[in-house]
Amino acid sequence: MRRTFTVLLSVPLLFATSFAQSRIHAVSFYSPSVRDTMHVVILLPTEYDHNRAYPVLFLLHGYGGDQTDWTERTDLVSYTAGLAMIIVMPEAKNSWYVDSDSDPRARYEDYIIHDLPDFV
Repeated sequence: MRRTFTVLLSVPLLFATSFAQSRIHAVSFYSPSVRDTMHVVILLPTEYDHNRAYPVLFLLHGYGGDQTDWTERTDLVSYTAGLAMIIVMPEAKNSWYVDSDSDPRARYEDYIIHDLPDFV
């Protein structure tokens, strides 16, 4: 009896976890500023409606990190469960989010300010 009860309690938790994870979307797009395909993780609101406008929060990773840091190293999905906003976590490699004067392919500030919002 106890084993059956434990299994019955676990099943809804599995569905809740998979539902929460389905809010996370890993996507890629070509950025003209860095002349490369960039990876982005997007976290949608729990009850996302594509016909509705939402505020957008851009979360940037630290040096040495990547676009998955916020979803893998924090409990961001739980923290934002009741918030009606789109959260965008872009890849920026180890760029410091600035444009390089010496490398025309390293225009990361332009990527963050122009390309990424246009994509979202």
